[in-house]
Amino acid sequence: MTLHFKASSIILFNGLRYFFTFILKHYTLEYTFTVGYTKTEGGRGLKRIDTVYETVRELCDKQLINGKCTGVSAYEVAKLLNLQRTNVSADLNRLCKEGKLIKIEGKPVLFKINNGFEENVNQNNLLSEEFNNLIGYDASLKGPILAAQAAIVYPPRGLNTLIVGETGVGKSMFAELMYRYAKKIGHISPNGEFITFNCADYANNPQLLISQLFGVKKGAYTGADRDRDGLVAKADGGILFLDEVHRLPPEGQEMLFTLMDKGMYKALGEVDNTRKANVLIICATTENPESALLKTFVRRIPVLIKLPPLRERTLKERYELLKFFLKNEATRIGRYIIVSANALKSLLLYDCTNNVGGLKSDIQLACARAFLTSTMKGLSSVELRSADLPEYVRIALRYVNGKEAQLREMGIGENEIIFKGNETIEVTPSTNIENEPSIYDMIDNKRKELIEKGLSSEEINFLIGVDINSYFRRFIGRFDSINNDELYKIVDKQLVETVRSFLSEASKNLDRLFASKTFFGLCIHLSSTMERMKKGLPIVNYQLEEIQKSHPEEYKEALKLKDMIKQEWDIELPDDEVGYIAMFLTLEDTIDENTHVGVVVAMHGSSTASSMVDVVNKLLGVSHAKGYDMPLDQKPEEALLRLKDLIISANNGKGVILLYDMGSFGMMGDVIYEETGIPIRSMDMVSTPIALEATRKALFNTTLDEVFDALKLSSGYDSRIQLDVRREKSSQDSIILSVCATGLGSAVKLRNYVEDRIDLKGIEILPLGVTNREVFINKIKDIKYNKEIIAVIGSINPGLYDIPFFSAADIFRKERLSELQYLIDSSCFKNDIYKNMEDVLEKEMSLYDVDFLMREIKTIIITIGEVINRKIDDDTSVGIILHIACLVEKMLKDSSYHNTMKEDVKKRIIQGNEEIYERLQGIFNSIEEHYNIKIGEDEILYLMDIIL
Repeated sequence: MTLHFKASSIILFNGLRYFFTFILKHYTLEYTFTVGYTKTEGGRGLKRIDTVYETVRELCDKQLINGKCTGVSAYEVAKLLNLQRTNVSADLNRLCKEGKLIKIEGKPVLFKINNGFEENVNQNNLLSEEFNNLIGYDASLKGPILAAQAAIVYPPRGLNTLIVGETGVGKSMFAELMYRYAKKIGHISPNGEFITFNCADYANNPQLLISQLFGVKKGAYTGADRDRDGLVAKADGGILFLDEVHRLPPEGQEMLFTLMDKGMYKALGEVDNTRKANVLIICATTENPESALLKTFVRRIPVLIKLPPLRERTLKERYELLKFFLKNEATRIGRYIIVSANALKSLLLYDCTNNVGGLKSDIQLACARAFLTSTMKGLSSVELRSADLPEYVRIALRYVNGKEAQLREMGIGENEIIFKGNETIEVTPSTNIENEPSIYDMIDNKRKELIEKGLSSEEINFLIGVDINSYFRRFIGRFDSINNDELYKIVDKQLVETVRSFLSEASKNLDRLFASKTFFGLCIHLSSTMERMKKGLPIVNYQLEEIQKSHPEEYKEALKLKDMIKQEWDIELPDDEVGYIAMFLTLEDTIDENTHVGVVVAMHGSSTASSMVDVVNKLLGVSHAKGYDMPLDQKPEEALLRLKDLIISANNGKGVILLYDMGSFGMMGDVIYEETGIPIRSMDMVSTPIALEATRKALFNTTLDEVFDALKLSSGYDSRIQLDVRREKSSQDSIILSVCATGLGSAVKLRNYVEDRIDLKGIEILPLGVTNREVFINKIKDIKYNKEIIAVIGSINPGLYDIPFFSAADIFRKERLSELQYLIDSSCFKNDIYKNMEDVLEKEMSLYDVDFLMREIKTIIITIGEVINRKIDDDTSVGIILHIACLVEKMLKDSSYHNTMKEDVKKRIIQGNEEIYERLQGIFNSIEEHYNIKIGEDEILYLMDIIL
C-alpha cells in the first residue's frame, strides 16, 4: 500500500512521521510518503540533545532569578520545542547519566541543571544578615531580596541587575546591600569597590561619558596629557552602580554593550589595545524599562528587581520604618523624643509621595520643629506633636477613623510613645482619678499650645476637633478598674444614681449594653462639667454638628439626661455638653464602627469621583465613601495599584462596594479580590443617588450582598444584565469563558478588555457571573457537551486538567496574554488539522462517511485525554487518526482482518496501566456499529502504546 501526503505544517509532518514509525514497529508492511516541508528537529541548528540541554538551562535560569530552581518536566521541554515527549525524555535521561542534569523523582519527574546552585542558595540563607536587617525583609521585600541573592551568587560572576522603583524607595541603598552581600560571601574580590555613576550628569555629552566610564588615553584630545583610568577600572573586581540609567542616551547605552557581554572595553582615544574588567553592573531607574531603555540594553540585564512604593507596603512595615527613623533622630540629638498618638497616626497614614526617603525627610523636619519649641520651653526632652508636622502630613488625621481597628491591633492607641536609643516606651497615664484632668482641661491645654506655635484658628479648630476623639478614648480608657467606693469619693452619690438610671433607660431604647468604663467615665465627666459651669467657664464641643448628624438617636437620648439634671440640680446643660454625653453613648458603637461595608467610587477624569463622594459624605455627615479619580492618560496597571490601595483602606472587614463609570474598573475588582481576598461587588451604574444609597445602606449593620442586592433592586441593574446574558449566545465550536465573582457586568468588562488586546480568530468569549465554584463546574459540564472550552479567564479557577485558567490579574500581564493567544492559535490550528486530515482521508483512502469517522475519532481522542488526565498533543492525535482510519479501511475490505499483539508485548503495556485499559473498553462501539465491523480488544492496546 502506498500513500502520498502533502502537508504544510511541522505538526502534521511530525504526526505522520510518528504514525509511520508506529506502523513499522508493529506491521511488516512498506509505506512511502512525501511531504512538502522539512526542518531539523529543534529548529536551532544544534543536535537535539544540545537543544534540550540549553532549554532546560534557560528554564532553570528563570526559576533561579525568582529564588529557587524547582526543575522542569519532559512535557514542558517537549511542548516548548515542539518535540516528541518520548524523545525528549530519552535525551534528559542521557544528560543525567553524563552528569549535566539532576533527576528529581516524583510525579512528574523533574530535571534541573547540575551546577551546585542549590548549595549556594542554602549557604546564602545563612549569610544574609545584610538583607535581614531591612524592614520588610520577610514581607514586601522578600521577593526582591531573593532575586538579589540569586543575581549575586549566580556563577561565574553574578548577573547584571536592573532595580526599578519610584523615587525614594531605596534603590541606591538596595544596590549597596547587594555589594556588601557579594563581598561577604566572596563573590567579588576583597579589594572590589562599589562605584556609583549618576548617568544624568553626562546624559548629553557622550565624549565626557566615555572618559568618565572608560578612562582616557594620553593625546585623545587637547589637554589629555596623561593616561587616566575611568570608573570601570576602579570597579574592576567589584560593582559598578549606574544610577538614573534611563538618562543615558542610546549611544551611551550602546557604549556599555561590549563591557556587559565580554567584560572588555577601550579607553577614549584607544584604537588597538583592549582592556579587561571583571565588573558586575547594577542599574537603577524610576522609569518603565521597556519604554525608557533600548531593548538591546535591557536584554543584557537578565535580573529585574522591582522595589515596592511605600503605599504598597504594610502598615506594620511603615510603623517599623517610623520607629527606626525616630530612634535615629533621638540618638542624633541626644534627647528623648516623646511623640503624641495623633502625630504618630498622621505619620503612619499620610500620603507620602516620595516614599521612604520622603518619610525620613518629613520626620527630620518635624523633629527639628519640635526640638526648637522644646528648647525654647527649657524642656530636657523633645515633644513631637501633630502641630509640628507639615500640614500635608497632619491632614491624614481626617481619615484615621477607618484605620482605628488596625492601629489598635498594632498596639497604637491614645498614649504617647517615647523614643530613645534602641528603645520604644509607651507612656501609660496615671489612674489616680482624684487628680484626673477633664476633657475640657485637655482641650484648653491643647489650644494654648497651638496658639503658641502660631497656628491659625482654622487649623487649631481642626486639630482640636480631631483630638476630641483621642482625648475621649484616653479619658474613658482609664476607668476599667475603679469601683463604686472610689467613685463616691469624688462624685456626688445622687449624680451617680442619676447616671445609673439614665444608662439603664438608654440601654433599652438603643438596644445596647454599656461597659463599666462608660458608666464611671460619664459620672466623672458630668461632675467636672457641673463644677466648670458653676465657675462660669465655657464648654465647647468642636464635633457637635457631626455628632448630631451621625448619631441622632444617641443625641436624642442625651437630651433626656439634660432634662434630668435640670430637674434635680437646676443646671441647664448647653448643647455642646449634650454632644459629649452622646459620645459616651456611642462608645460601644464606635468600637464596632469599623465593620461597615466599604464604598469606593472610581471614575475617569480629574475630580469626578472625588466630587461625587464629597457630596455624598457631606449629605450623610460621614467620611465613609472614598473616591478615585483616574486620569485619562493613566495606564491600567498604575490605575490598578491605586485602586487596590483605596479598596484596602476602605475595607473594614465586611468587603467593599465598587461603583464605577466605564472601562476596566469592574475587571480590576476581580484582580484585587484575587490579590487581597477582600470581597468586592462591582456595579457600573454610578451616579450621585446610587452612591448616596450605597453609602447610606453600608452604614447600617448589613452584609455586602445585602447592600449590593438593594442597589440592584433600586437601580434596575438585574434587568440590564439579563440583556447581556441573552446576547452572549455562542455559535462557535470553541469558546473561552469569562467568569467573575463580582458579577456578570465584570465578566463582560473582562471579555471586552481581552477582545481589544488579542486576536481571537473568530472564537467567542462567553461571560458568566458565578459566585460559587460548584455551580460553575456544573455549568462547565453543560457547556462541554456541545463546545470545546479553550480556556477560562476571571476570578474562579475550575481546577480542571484540560482547561487552562488565566486569572483576572494575568490579563494585565503581557506574557500571560501571549500564552492565551498561543492557545487560541493552537486551537484554530488543531481544528485545521482535523479538517486537513479529513480531506486526506477522503482523497487517499476508500472510506465512506469520513465526516462521521472523524467525529468519532475526535471523541475517542478526547476520551483518552480524560482517562489519562492530560491533553493529547497534536502529533499523537494525527497518529491516532491515521491508525484508526487505516484499520477501518482494511476491515471494510476484509471483514476477517484483525491485528494480533504478542502476549509479552500485551503484558508490558497493561502492567501498571490496568485502570486505563479497563476504562477504554468499548471505545470503538460507535464505529463498529456504524460500519458493521468488529474491532479486536488488542487495538486498545495499540492505542495505549501510542499515548503512553
